[in-house]
Amino acid sequence: MNNDKMDHDDRINYNLSALRGLDINDMDYVETFNMPHRLAHTPEINDFMLDRTYEDNVASFLESGLRESEAHTKALSIRNQKQSEIKSLLATKGMLNDE
Repeated sequence: MNNDKMDHDDRINYNLSALRGLDINDMDYVETFNMPHRLAHTPEINDFMLDRTYEDNVASFLESGLRESEAHTKALSIRNQKQSEIKSLLATKGMLNDE
């Protein structure tokens, strides 16, 4: 008997979309963004996405003509804003682990 579907459905979803209230499972994120499966249902799923998005934003800003230092500064600002949002949502839901 295969209980994989049930096991994944019963786990906590930490992805930003789920934290915002959307019905998106962490496994959907893992598959869509080609992430390591070990990140599903862990807070680290957001760290992976923050890092990937930061790198993508730097590349995009460089392509748009920003200098490298400006591209990194702008991408870091966006990353920090999203990281704060994630931390706030986790805290609101009582899911924030003390570090």
